[in-house]
Amino acid sequence: MSEKQDALAVAQPLRITESQPNKLTRLAVFTPTNMTEAMGLAKLLASSDFVPKDFKGKPGNCFLAMQMGAELGVPPLQALQNIAIINGRPSIWGDLALAVVQANPDYEDHREFFTGTPFEDNFTAVFQIKRKAQAWHETKFSVADAKTAKLWGKRGYNGGDTPWITNPKRMLQMRSRGFGLRDKFADALKGMKLAEEIMDIPPDTRQETGTLDVKNEMATLSASSEPNRGHGNEGMVQAPALSQAPGMDQTQKKQDDTICADCQGMNGVHKPDCMYAEPEIKTGSNQQCSECKAKGGHLSKCSKHDAWRASLAKQANAAPQTAQAAKVEHNWKLCYAKSKEKGVPQADVKKWYTEQFGVESGNDLTAEQFKQVIEWLESLV
Repeated sequence: MSEKQDALAVAQPLRITESQPNKLTRLAVFTPTNMTEAMGLAKLLASSDFVPKDFKGKPGNCFLAMQMGAELGVPPLQALQNIAIINGRPSIWGDLALAVVQANPDYEDHREFFTGTPFEDNFTAVFQIKRKAQAWHETKFSVADAKTAKLWGKRGYNGGDTPWITNPKRMLQMRSRGFGLRDKFADALKGMKLAEEIMDIPPDTRQETGTLDVKNEMATLSASSEPNRGHGNEGMVQAPALSQAPGMDQTQKKQDDTICADCQGMNGVHKPDCMYAEPEIKTGSNQQCSECKAKGGHLSKCSKHDAWRASLAKQANAAPQTAQAAKVEHNWKLCYAKSKEKGVPQADVKKWYTEQFGVESGNDLTAEQFKQVIEWLESLV
């Protein structure tokens, strides 16, 4: 090895410049941003030794505790360490409850102290708290209160010691603190109670008795006027018989509505000018083609389709002629009434409009020509 390489191999001491901060850097707290990240973190923590036994091996409980912590503004790991499930009720330990309140922007100050003779009936834990722009609020919990609630000297369900025996002073303090925090900062605690309170609520050991005969109960159900939304039927049409084959839905299905692609008619009823409207449909009947099974017309693959389309075209062409004939008839009635009023024979009327317009029949007169005929008749004395 050369002298230059030997010199490079010598360890050099680390030089700290003035610009380098001489303090520990706080790492950012990892907080899940979506459901996938939250479930992944919950599974990771549930399989670790960093969570209490109530959460170990239970990723679902870990996820819900993390969600509760997020609502309180607590990071995931802190939530798992300070949220407890006691008798099926989620709760938070008293120290976390105070921390959540102290982090609230409306928190101003609080005080905790004891009064009276230790462990006598007048021995009282006092908690005072002040919210910004509000007066001081005070709550108390004494040994006498604990005796009234049957907490003082309380034993466990198996006869063992409880915190009311091993640490009664702390339990008095937590009761007073819990009342005060919930009184003034219910919005910050989201209705959560302290674990020190929840653990004193006896578990519900009641067992439900009796049986339910589902088949007989179902047979007694009556029809409902409320639509059974999401299942395509209208409530229960009839109560299912006991002998009926079991199934998820034993009611009669309502037939789906159909709409015409041409005229938007509903359930086979077509407008007169629709390409699928048959002459029978126009007169009020609702016949179905025996070949293509179409209502109100014929499909293009049907052998009757071409004849049916030609019939529609003929009717469309005849409609204007019928309207024109009605107008001519109306004008002739006006002419006849005016000529009768003036005492002019119809032969003279025909002679006049033939000479004027060169037409042989009154059916060939236009509306304007009829108007001139009537004006001529009116001019006669």
